[in-house]
Amino acid sequence: MRAEPDKRIGEHQSGKYPGHTDHRRPVELVHADWFERITDAIAAERQNKGWSRAKEALIAENWERLQFLTKRPSAQRTSPNPTTSR
Repeated sequence: MRAEPDKRIGEHQSGKYPGHTDHRRPVELVHADWFERITDAIAAERQNKGWSRAKEALIAENWERLQFLTKRPSAQRTSPNPTTSR
């Protein structure tokens, strides 16, 4: 079953789902992915949890910064954006 983004946004706007977005309305969709399998969608969501700076880079479409932020800490030698702290 394929989720309808407009329907899901409406559900979050109405407060149907208590939790993270419940106290952050109005919500705005800034990124969406579609997966064939629910397990792939869950894996992607788990990977993205806690990546606040990476999510900001994704929203801003700053691909260089996103690539840097998603590397292991040992691979992060120098920041591609020196004005932004890690």
